[in-house]
Amino acid sequence: MWEKFKNIHHMFHVAVVFIFFPIAGVISGDYPLLTLLWTAIFIGAYYTILLSNHKMFQQISWLILLVYIFYSSIWLNSGFVWYIFYLSNLFVYHFKEMSFKSWRFGSFLTLQPLLLISLYMKNPVDISYLSFLFFRLNDFWSSSNTAF
Repeated sequence: MWEKFKNIHHMFHVAVVFIFFPIAGVISGDYPLLTLLWTAIFIGAYYTILLSNHKMFQQISWLILLVYIFYSSIWLNSGFVWYIFYLSNLFVYHFKEMSFKSWRFGSFLTLQPLLLISLYMKNPVDISYLSFLFFRLNDFWSSSNTAF
């Protein structure tokens, strides 16, 4: 297990640095304490995808990542929408799936407009802000398609 962990590309480990933000939010009192549990589950799911070869575990973990990003973005802070980069990194570099018919691609593509619509319904903002987020997320996703 430790050998598998050491063989994971460093890019996937560096991304975990951004988990600091939900932890800091709990410490500062901005987020509920339960956020730590959900964040730990998120990290566990992230590394399960990287370490496990079992399809069912990977599928459940992918869904956990989707739910965490959606929940955190809608109910905690809209800044969590940027955690989509975890999915795009996994999608492009780990799974190496470029099929537009895969369920991961469909869920990834569905999450973005679902987040934007939900954010708008919860807290109506200027439509230009939502447009900016939508195009930035798409730019980010398309830029992550290039090999590193």
